[in-house]
Amino acid sequence: MRVRALALRLHLVIGVLTGAGLLVLGLSGAVLVLRPDFEGSQSAELAPAPSGAPAPSLDALHLSWIRQGDVSDRHAVLSRRLPSLF
Repeated sequence: MRVRALALRLHLVIGVLTGAGLLVLGLSGAVLVLRPDFEGSQSAELAPAPSGAPAPSLDALHLSWIRQGDVSDRHAVLSRRLPSLF
């Protein structure tokens, strides 16, 4: 019975340490992948809209980005409309 308790305790400790390590790996990987988005959100070009002004529609923003040439290939692919199923 003593060997079984020791094995269970060892299994628990190894599992907790492995889980903590995988958590750190996952979080650091997410930060590395999303770093350009985080840094882009810190840009000086971005400014909040005035509080009294209505928010522009997403279509209007998208058209202004296209006119300014700020749309990369990634954004163009993501913004394509999918065919309707209905």
